[in-house]
Amino acid sequence: MGAAKRHALEALAERFAHKPAETMGVLQRANMGRVRISSMFGRGPSLIAIAWIVIGVIVAASQDYFDSLETAGRVLTAIAAVLLWPLLLFGFDIRISR
Repeated sequence: MGAAKRHALEALAERFAHKPAETMGVLQRANMGRVRISSMFGRGPSLIAIAWIVIGVIVAASQDYFDSLETAGRVLTAIAAVLLWPLLLFGFDIRISR
């Protein structure tokens, strides 16, 4: 590596060395100097997201979307029914097929 490149890299390292890891992007400094990557959702799924999925499973199960999951289309249909459960309450029939 040439001297100019090395000097440029050292200057860049010095420039960011004094800043906390939170300001440098998605990396955050954790305990004992370990580094972890933060997700864009923060610490985990929110209570609303968990409730949405639980209600979706209940609604989809009550309308028999989990009865026969033999093909990929039926599995995808069940997943779509869980995520789009309000449509099921309005009478839509979700089906994914070839």
